[in-house]
Amino acid sequence: MGLRLVVRKFVHYLLAEFDASLVRLPRELARQRSSVYRPTLAAVVAYLGARKSPLTCVQVGSFDGKTNDELFPLVRLHEIRYIGIEPQREAFRRLQANCSDLANAILINAALGDCNDSRTMFRVKPDRGDYLRTGQLASFDRSVILREPGIRETDIEEIQVEVRTLASCLGHAGVTQIDIAQIDCEGSDDMVVAQVLQLSSPPAIIRYEGKHLSRRASRDVISRLIAAGYEIAFSPVDVIAVRLLAELSFETS
Repeated sequence: MGLRLVVRKFVHYLLAEFDASLVRLPRELARQRSSVYRPTLAAVVAYLGARKSPLTCVQVGSFDGKTNDELFPLVRLHEIRYIGIEPQREAFRRLQANCSDLANAILINAALGDCNDSRTMFRVKPDRGDYLRTGQLASFDRSVILREPGIRETDIEEIQVEVRTLASCLGHAGVTQIDIAQIDCEGSDDMVVAQVLQLSSPPAIIRYEGKHLSRRASRDVISRLIAAGYEIAFSPVDVIAVRLLAELSFETS
């Protein structure tokens, strides 16, 4: 067996082991990678919004609705009915202020869980000095917070938060169907995606943060989404899952 064939087999073995693949780009794109098109949340929301109106979205882990938030400008642009769910009281007050001019906004001060209860959540102390960056670090898993650069044990505090299921939140909002689910739960995203997929009519667009999920959890979420008919735009940080054709197989209102 020639050396080239041995190397090729070994490379294919490694790619299979790490669930990866090689794509040979045309030279022009390889030199100008910024020109490679990757689906964005704005693009898929615009596509859906042009064919169905009005849209309803739920954002789990809203924080203040503005900081590092790609969804919020789209809510205004497309006049989307907005359901924001945020467990931290300080962030929730900021969210209320930022949504004060949105007539269709429904805000819920809670975290999502598998039952209606209260739980201990870990977060970076609000008085640390860089709140708009570290204030978004709140999780049921302390280790998720500690993995962030510059965060020490002494920076973390415990808070008690109300926990509600997605079905409970949607019932509170008087909503039976959503079109977009935006999820940023610092390590609990797989649990929330599972609840989204359990809805009688799952949304056309699901976007979640995958960087804090274990490899096994990430693969499980992807498998669930594929089984439910979604196409996946994957990145190591955020994942966009869409099934637009299924959702647009009826006349728009």
